[in-house]
Amino acid sequence: MSSTFSANGLQIFTKSALRGVGQVMFQNNALTGLLFLCGIFYQSSTYGLAALLGSLTGTATAYLLNLDLEQKRNGLFGFNGALVALGLIYFLEANFSSWCYAALAAATSTVIMQLFYKILSKKKLPTLTAPFVVTTLIFLSINTLLNLFRPATHSAISHYENGPWEGIIQGISQVFFQENTISGLLMLLGLLINSKRAFIWAIIGSTTGFITGFLLSAPHEVLGAGAYGFNGALTALALGSVFLSDHWKNHIIIIIATILTTLSFVGISKLFLPLGLPVMTLPFVLVTWVFIFLTARN
Repeated sequence: MSSTFSANGLQIFTKSALRGVGQVMFQNNALTGLLFLCGIFYQSSTYGLAALLGSLTGTATAYLLNLDLEQKRNGLFGFNGALVALGLIYFLEANFSSWCYAALAAATSTVIMQLFYKILSKKKLPTLTAPFVVTTLIFLSINTLLNLFRPATHSAISHYENGPWEGIIQGISQVFFQENTISGLLMLLGLLINSKRAFIWAIIGSTTGFITGFLLSAPHEVLGAGAYGFNGALTALALGSVFLSDHWKNHIIIIIATILTTLSFVGISKLFLPLGLPVMTLPFVLVTWVFIFLTARN
């Protein structure tokens, strides 16, 4: 009897962790989360393991702290952990100690997520990926102050040969720090399986970000790598498939919000550059909060 219960509990926990990966793009679907993971593993097994570790750790921490059962099962304590662990392994040299550091950060993101939830729920605002951004910035800053780990080195690849469609698709994969067209296609497939509406808005958001970056004369290699698309894709996904109704007036609002997200990405990047800190999904979080607040009032 106990073995059956344990097997059932393990199955629930595993699905919760996979949903956590899916919830990075607002998809409460274990299969979608699995396809997202496949997209990450396609480019790098190291990054795939980091995302999996982060979601498992964030979810396990929520269970240990006895947090809301429905939120745990829906993966809402896994997605920030997945991004935190992935981000730290992406920015820091990978070794046993940095993996432990990433796991600690993923667990911390669950605590910060709960704090954000208690504060923001009073304002009727979602936490989004704010816990990921805050936790990662804290742990990167600690690393800089204490000189714990060396920064990771990434091979420089020219993206002048990338066409617009590759830059747009990689705008999807860059949500998970992945610069790969096949990875982006697998993630789009994950979206399509769970929500056609989310699939469409992700493409619209990344495309709008790409076009805005092009009009701002962004470097071709940066556009081709999808760097101007991922924040816009998340904003369009959030507003278009979760927080706003499917009305033509809202469609215009979403496009405007996506453009402003890309402009914010440029501005915050310039602000963070002297600090040596990454922007990550901060533009998406700030702009989405503003538009949810404004549309709720109206």
